[in-house]
Amino acid sequence: YGRYFLMVIFVNNRVAFDGGRISLATDGKILWVASEGKKSIIYRVDIATGRYSPWQQSAKDAQGNEFQLLELEASKLPGIGSDWKLGANMTSIAIRGDTLAVCLARENRIELRDANNSTLKKQFEIEKPRAVAFDTDGSLIVLSGGSLLRIGADGAARAFNETPLEHGYGIAIDAARNVYVS
Repeated sequence: YGRYFLMVIFVNNRVAFDGGRISLATDGKILWVASEGKKSIIYRVDIATGRYSPWQQSAKDAQGNEFQLLELEASKLPGIGSDWKLGANMTSIAIRGDTLAVCLARENRIELRDANNSTLKKQFEIEKPRAVAFDTDGSLIVLSGGSLLRIGADGAARAFNETPLEHGYGIAIDAARNVYVS
């Protein structure tokens, strides 16, 4: 079967999630965790230490003291943990270089954010995006509804294939550019 490597990271104070959906992305150094419970948040973990990796963004507490943000709210809509009937909104994330792609299914869009400070770079209107992955050429492969789309550098969404994928859930792309759908 070959050799497999499994890394389990435990972050202090992250033992009780408020129900919902988790999506992961990594560049090998940082693990981005998209957690949709009652709210949709994204936080970062340093893989070498298993500790939070603060966003390069600060805020002020009630007393006016500045601090670095550990988690960022990805959407103002209530998360799936607040009402399961709503369905998940933040369905997937993907990383490439300094860009984090975030699927927001109930908002019908994909946001491209700076992976270090969460600044919005671009957004694409895509009907009910379920999953996203970066291809090696930098384009996005998106599972939308029951089909795969490619979003090129020009921002245009084009059909990737003709195979219906009504029950598709996730996407992965390997170095040879093979696309896998779960």
